[in-house]
Parts: sequence; C-alpha cells; structure tokens
Amino acid sequence: MKIINAKNQYKKGEMIVNTIGWAGIVVEGTRGNDPMIVNMVEVFGFEHESGSMYTNEVARRIGRSEFEMLVKAQGHAIGDYYFKGELLEPVQ
Repeated sequence: MKIINAKNQYKKGEMIVNTIGWAGIVVEGTRGNDPMIVNMVEVFGFEHESGSMYTNEVARRIGRSEFEMLVKAQGHAIGDYYFKGELLEPVQ
C-alpha cells in the first residue's frame, strides 16, 4: 500500500502563500505522490506573474479572505487574475 504525501500535492485553484509572504493561485496542479515542483502558480508579489515553484517554497494553504488581504497588501487589484477557474478553500 502506497502512502500519499498530501502535504506536497496541490490542486488547481488552491490558494497558497509562499515563504516570502506572497499569495498565489495554483494554476496547474502537482503530479505524483511526492512532487518537488508545482508546475504553474500565479503569484502576487512585487510583480504579478506566473511560473513554477518548488513545493518547499510553499508555506501553507490559505483561504479567500487571507488571500485577498495579501493581494491588496502588494498593491494588486482583487479579481484581476489570469486564473479563471474556481478558487478552492483549504480543507480543514
């Protein structure tokens, strides 16, 4: 029986914060049981950009209210996202 490491598995639409404190949206989910890279994340930091991110750079999953607070704190507009899917709240 395989044990799945859910900690490093991210689904499309999850909101995260990285170790620097920047909010992000997972645009393309991870693959495999213990991935090292999130293939595509939309990040709101000094700039609004997309790219891959190592899973060890993800501090934690966040909810919509914290996500919006972090996006505003970096000077970005709420709702001005590349990602057009549904944002997923973290599972408790």
